[in-house]
Amino acid sequence: MTTVTINDVEMEARPGERILDIARRNGAHIGFVCDGTGFCQTCKIRVLAGGESLSPPTELEKNWIPEQRLQEGWRLGCQAAVRGRNPIVVLTNAEELRRQTFAVINPP
Repeated sequence: MTTVTINDVEMEARPGERILDIARRNGAHIGFVCDGTGFCQTCKIRVLAGGESLSPPTELEKNWIPEQRLQEGWRLGCQAAVRGRNPIVVLTNAEELRRQTFAVINPP
């Protein structure tokens, strides 16, 4: 089993399991509309650590996400699957937007 931390919450993941499925199974804040086909892009995530333990970007991701953003760690949660044993840390786009909105409404 691999440990995946999504939005600061640690979860267990099985080999081959997609980040979207891990998030949904654990009730993590992630967007999804197309149910994992990669066309809506609402499950976008930013890989903060452990990217080497994920599958390489798919052709679909390469078509939707600019190369610069891929290099910055952006992926689609419905396409990125666990492939290694090292811990993985991601922040979902939905959670990042929630945090930004909260920071505007309630500044530190």
